[in-house]
Amino acid sequence: MIKTNLMPLSFTDVTVTIYAEAMLGVYELNRIDLLKDVFIWAYERSASVRQSLGEPDPFRMKHREAMREIVQTIALEQLDKKAALSRIAAEAGINVEADERDQFREVAENEI
Repeated sequence: MIKTNLMPLSFTDVTVTIYAEAMLGVYELNRIDLLKDVFIWAYERSASVRQSLGEPDPFRMKHREAMREIVQTIALEQLDKKAALSRIAAEAGINVEADERDQFREVAENEI
């Protein structure tokens, strides 16, 4: 859903009992009313959560993999702050366009 820019759906607040009863209604009674209500409620709930989070940051999305790799490396190698900042700067110098390097370093530093 996310790849096609649709709102992701989450059933995290739907209890197992309610979901099971809705599915049983479909399979045993051939009625979709309860499942439809559960689906709509869960979708509206997911939409309200996204609205509270705001829109995704295009810069972070663009550099998500590089950021993940840097944070992982820093954690696995147990780098201190000075070494971590040096690693971030080196990664930015190699893999990030010149006009985005400062922003990349700033965002990455906030992740560690």
